Amino acid sequence: MSRIVRFHETGGPEVLKIEEAEVPAPKKGEVRIAVKALGLNRAEAMFRAGQYLEQPKFPARLGYEASGTVEAIGEGVEDLQIGDAVSTIPGFSLNDYGVYGEVALAPASAVATDPEPPTDPLFLHGRVSKVRTDPSTTRPLDGPALDGPRAIARATTPVWADLEWAQKR
Repeated sequence: MSRIVRFHETGGPEVLKIEEAEVPAPKKGEVRIAVKALGLNRAEAMFRAGQYLEQPKFPARLGYEASGTVEAIGEGVEDLQIGDAVSTIPGFSLNDYGVYGEVALAPASAVATDPEPPTDPLFLHGRVSKVRTDPSTTRPLDGPALDGPRAIARATTPVWADLEWAQKR
């Protein structure tokens, strides 16, 4: 048995329940992942609220984005191996799969191997500060600058941004 997140009616976060469930062996074209970290996104919140492209079929699961380790492989899966560090890609219906849980099934077509297994599931860093921007603002976002990448984001609506660490550079 494994702990998973399900919901039995649409609504806010209060409808989410942690339940014990058997996560079956993967079928043809599927993999089973021991989940180490997961992502939360607006599409999932909209699905849970009944405001997404498709309506949930109950009991429903959530989760497009997860990272973990392959623990079982279904028939026909050739590019993944048990023990591979992987991440899921949002390329499936939430009515068919959901990765919020300790263990999850996913279609192999929506699973990518991680280039280097992370040593910590926390990938984002920085201190929080709020800087007011407006739709015409262009400002560099210098996130994981020690790792090399740089990004420039343009605000399309007034937003609060996390920029204290960028300003101190």
